[in-house]
Amino acid sequence: MKEFQRTSHQVNFPELRSEVILAFRQYFKKRQLENVETEIKACCATDSVRVKQGFFGRIFGRGDYVRNLVVFFTETRIFWCQTDTNDRRTILSAKFKDIEITDFDSGLVADHGLEIFGSIDQFPERVQVFLGFGEEPAAQNFIDRLKDAARP
Repeated sequence: MKEFQRTSHQVNFPELRSEVILAFRQYFKKRQLENVETEIKACCATDSVRVKQGFFGRIFGRGDYVRNLVVFFTETRIFWCQTDTNDRRTILSAKFKDIEITDFDSGLVADHGLEIFGSIDQFPERVQVFLGFGEEPAAQNFIDRLKDAARP
């Protein structure tokens, strides 16, 4: 049984929640990234609902988890914003040339999504990130387009 039920759909950047757009714009400004909004190739939003509490959740409490994920990409970079259950947002990005993108595959966890490994944002070491998606055709189409864009 899955721990999360995820629902994904493709969306246009201007259709995102206003607080998410504002957070992205602040991120762009802080990192001096110009024209990102006009360079977006595709954007996908995923809502996650916890349907099963795992072993550690029963011991330590439910904790926070990603409630909403927005992912989009340009010709050279991927961006994502994770909003947790307390409405806190974390925005990260990576250049395609600095990362590897693979399908998530685990015999221990039933989930669907991508793993990103490499130099992400300004972390001093290479890191790994999981981005969860629903299993809808729109989500798979977005994932396929993203992986095609990331190929050298």
